[in-house]
Amino acid sequence: MAISQPLLHNLANVLPQGPAISVLSIGSGTGLLESLLIESLDDSYDICGVEVSPKVNKYLPEQDMFFVGGTWDLCPQAGKSHVWVFTYPREPKLIVQYLELHDHANLSKIIWLGPKMDWQDYEGVFASSRFSHLTVLEDCGAATYETVVVAEPRQARRAYMCSKHENAPDAGDATLIMPIIDHIMLAWLLCFVNNSRGCSLHFWTVLSRFAKDWFAVMTPMETDSMQRYPSALQHKELRDVWNHASFLVHIAYDLDWAVRQFELLERAAPNCLIKAILLLNIGIISCLVAEYRSAETAFQKVLPLHPFLAPLAHYLLGVVRFELADYEQAQISFKLCAYILKQTDHNRPYHHLGLDFTLSYRLVAENEEIAAYEWTLKQKGRYGFRLLNRMPALLVFSSTVLNDKVELCCDRTTRLQTPRSAVSSSVFSTPSDSVLSTAKTFDSPASGPALDLGTHTSPVIPWRPFKKPMVPRAAQAETSNLRSLAHFLKYTGPEASQATRATEVVNTPEIAFPAIGHASIPTRRTGSVRQALLQVSEQADMSSLLRKASTLTLKKTSSIRQMTKTVFNTPIDQLGAVNVDQSRGIERGRVIRFLVEPIQQFAGTNTRIKKPTEIAFFSYDSEHKLKPLDNESLKYYYPPFFNIPGHHDNRFPVDLSKGYDSFRQRDDSGDEHLDGLLDTLVETEKRNGKKIEVDLVTWRGMMTRILTAPYEMEDGFEMNATCFQGTIYIEENHAYKAAAREAQKARFSRSRGPPQDMAMYWGYKFETLSLLNKPWGETTREEIEGREDEVVDNYAQYCSICRTEIGGASMVIGGEVDGVLGYKPDDPQAPARWVELKTSKQPEHERDRWVLDKKLLKFWAQSFLLNVPKIIIGFRSRDGKLLNIEELSTQQIPSKIQQQGTYKWNGNICINFTGQFLDFLKQTIVGDGVWRIRREAKSTAIEVFKVEETGTGNILTQNFIDHRNKLLAGEIATALKDRGTA
Repeated sequence: MAISQPLLHNLANVLPQGPAISVLSIGSGTGLLESLLIESLDDSYDICGVEVSPKVNKYLPEQDMFFVGGTWDLCPQAGKSHVWVFTYPREPKLIVQYLELHDHANLSKIIWLGPKMDWQDYEGVFASSRFSHLTVLEDCGAATYETVVVAEPRQARRAYMCSKHENAPDAGDATLIMPIIDHIMLAWLLCFVNNSRGCSLHFWTVLSRFAKDWFAVMTPMETDSMQRYPSALQHKELRDVWNHASFLVHIAYDLDWAVRQFELLERAAPNCLIKAILLLNIGIISCLVAEYRSAETAFQKVLPLHPFLAPLAHYLLGVVRFELADYEQAQISFKLCAYILKQTDHNRPYHHLGLDFTLSYRLVAENEEIAAYEWTLKQKGRYGFRLLNRMPALLVFSSTVLNDKVELCCDRTTRLQTPRSAVSSSVFSTPSDSVLSTAKTFDSPASGPALDLGTHTSPVIPWRPFKKPMVPRAAQAETSNLRSLAHFLKYTGPEASQATRATEVVNTPEIAFPAIGHASIPTRRTGSVRQALLQVSEQADMSSLLRKASTLTLKKTSSIRQMTKTVFNTPIDQLGAVNVDQSRGIERGRVIRFLVEPIQQFAGTNTRIKKPTEIAFFSYDSEHKLKPLDNESLKYYYPPFFNIPGHHDNRFPVDLSKGYDSFRQRDDSGDEHLDGLLDTLVETEKRNGKKIEVDLVTWRGMMTRILTAPYEMEDGFEMNATCFQGTIYIEENHAYKAAAREAQKARFSRSRGPPQDMAMYWGYKFETLSLLNKPWGETTREEIEGREDEVVDNYAQYCSICRTEIGGASMVIGGEVDGVLGYKPDDPQAPARWVELKTSKQPEHERDRWVLDKKLLKFWAQSFLLNVPKIIIGFRSRDGKLLNIEELSTQQIPSKIQQQGTYKWNGNICINFTGQFLDFLKQTIVGDGVWRIRREAKSTAIEVFKVEETGTGNILTQNFIDHRNKLLAGEIATALKDRGTA
């Protein structure tokens, strides 16, 4: 656990107050965190630790420690403690057992500290217990890969809030969740209504105005209790963000870009509820652009985030799966929705508002016929109307925010009897005359005057579901005043550094800047927030920011996608005074930024690429000595033996941990720069008698970082670059690499998985089991069958050096290849059948599959850059047993991910991004000096800036510099000689 003063302060604040509060830390380890907490608290707190071995504890007094017989033994003291703290627990079952045996009335809180990636495994444990009110502490002082969650009994939490704020409504989460759900439902409905060209111009205009007025409405809970009910503040902030993002959907009409904006908002969500709401929007808008697989993934992510949203998520999953013709899974989703509402209290928030939430889920897939399935929200009252009763029932949702005395009814007799691929116009149609005749007026006395829908009619046109809205130009002109919210403004506060303080403006046609008021959104200053989220500090004057922004001369663009290419950042005091070169990125002082987000700006084009061709190679021998243009360390792939019929001495599965004690591990902590690559290029040029002319020279690892940058936001990177004789040379920044490696070791040491050294050894062991030192025909049977007993080492390596082109940038890339299938051809133009060997944990559930699909992005990028056609993955168990082997075609991985992947990524976007970024580097890194290429973790931009004004640093070897200078002198002498002869 990364311990910091802010973390201690936040933990102290969440502990309950009282005369004698006992805290039990289960898995206290050295006791450092607990001892520091004791120092920061008064004597009313009694903090004790629980461990297996007394040798582990170093900081807690002996009288404050309890010891158990093993990792699964329970400490009886838990039955007397007011607070439990679980720090990096090993298994969710341990918490389950503690709750089953030692839960008691005085237990008020459970604090969970651990890696973010593990929280999914534990959230269900708390959600199914009485400690289902979960609060994720953001920016609490923990490391970026860690999270702190406070679990409290829901009733106790509500009583605590009401006792603290006497006039606060005792409504639990109902009054918070329902308005947000209504936002989503009505917005989706309006999207579909706008989609129908059968709607009259007047009707569309009124609906847009209605949407704008509706978004401005505040519920009584928000107006009366905003200052007294702190948790409502988060939802007010969400509503402000939602207002802007909604207008991007309804007014800007670029749903692809809007999906990406919601994804950025979701990454920066301050808690699970807001994250779930944003995921719902991602799924809904994905449906509108017919990205049903993406929608399915988004709705699945909602399920574990908040119990009250689980019925809605199951319902939407059913809708999407029906669109995908997966009728069996759709049936299951609808049944789960109905079952949850019937068997649990998840319907309670809807009943609290007087709503009746019912669901019909009968499907008859064989005949392509379904009974109408709908979400019916009904409330009794004086006012009522029927809305769009001819529209398919799944589109009819209700809003209780406009008026708490509104009755919305769905036609439960609607039947869809035609195949989804060929929708009948008689069923899927939205006749405006019918709409206007059944809903002449939106009767909303509580929120303002009624909105007259008029009597205009238009011909019936078949309604096409899930298509991008098609809005007449005249309608756009009449609603130009609504475009004012199709932009984002951000100010991070006066304390922000010059590198992070900026205003980001999206160029929109004829923008008018309204006084939209002050909003404070406390979120981390990460790149994704800077790119997507409206941020205004509490000290900032919103109206003054808008006045400054309105002085900009905005250029007309045709779509949001084009707008994103003209986004620029500048300090607020320099607004309007920056000169942006589109091809070079965004210049801010000496720092030039290349925007990675939104990644959809790199879609839709095909960057020219040239197949990598090997121009040189080298080996590191068994002592790791460089041997240029030598095949000594070349290995040959032959699959490992295990579970062979008739061979009883072969064990299955194979233990990848065998031989770990004799592992010859090379110390790679030194900085090797580009030495091996450059020395081999020198020998190659001497042998060929000519210089290799390219734009860029680097290791494969650097290019992999760049190629995967659109989707790899969690980890940052730093590289050093220099330009020498017109060629850019890029290496990894060794100091950053060393720091990242230490952080990774610390993360591994606290995780539930294997130690990092052991996990790394498993990979080398799999290579030893799968490779031969000579071609198969020259290898004896004893050598093949004895590979399991060989001593594993990582000294010897074979590296291939290839020339390739991506876009307008030619490059030389060097990287290690594990082995070759069969033999290496003598003709350098003939492609070698290289293989890339990887190990990964055998997927056991959906989360493991997601992790593997994310790994496949890196696997594909590494192999793509060196033209490695085959990737061989050895799947292992948690304890390092080799279970099975799978061979993948590098070329087919991107399409496989698009069709079946749970973690979606697009190889074409990666290639297009790389082509544009390399062009940007070619124009940026020029002249003498050393440059830094940096991307901070979760940042939406890559920064390039100079760190040394002269020289090349240690990137280039003196031998390489002398060699190239000699070649240059020879070229000059030859040119002068030819000129003199002429």
